[in-house]
Amino acid sequence: MTTIADKLLKYLKDYADKRVKAFYYGDPLVIPISNMPAVIIENKSATVSQGATGLDKISVVFSIKLVMSKKDEIGKTPDEVVLQRTMADIIMGRTADNDYEPTSIMGVLRTYFTLGDSIQDQNETIEFFISERGEVIAEEAEITITINDFVNVASRQ
Repeated sequence: MTTIADKLLKYLKDYADKRVKAFYYGDPLVIPISNMPAVIIENKSATVSQGATGLDKISVVFSIKLVMSKKDEIGKTPDEVVLQRTMADIIMGRTADNDYEPTSIMGVLRTYFTLGDSIQDQNETIEFFISERGEVIAEEAEITITINDFVNVASRQ
C-alpha cells in the first residue's frame, strides 16, 4: 500500500533541489554529515471524521524536515548565517517572477502534490531551529503540512 508519506517522498526525490543528498521516512536521529542536507518525512497525527455519504474526512499532519550541518558555516561570511539563506532557498525559493522555484520543497508541494485530485486542501507551517544530532550540530527547518483527504467507506450502515 502506498501512503501519502510515500508519495511525499517520491515527489520530493523526483523533483526537489539536487543539493538534498538523502531522504528518510521517519527520523533516524543520527544522520551522517555526508548525507546532509537531508529531508525527513514523519507522520505526526491524523483526525478522522465522518464526511459526506460514504466518505470519511481525514486530516493528516506530516512533518517534513530539512537538516543541514552547521559545520558548513565554518569560514563563511561572519555577518550572515549563510545556511539560513540556503535552507530558505531549498524550502521556499522564488523565481524572478515571484513563483516558487520548481525544485523548492514548497514548489514541489504546491505543483505536484494533488494525488490525482483526491487531496482537497493543504496548509503548511515552517519553523527554523538548531539541534544536536549525535556529534553534529544541525540547522533544521520543519515544515508541518496538514492534508485533508477523503476515504470511501462503502459498507457504512
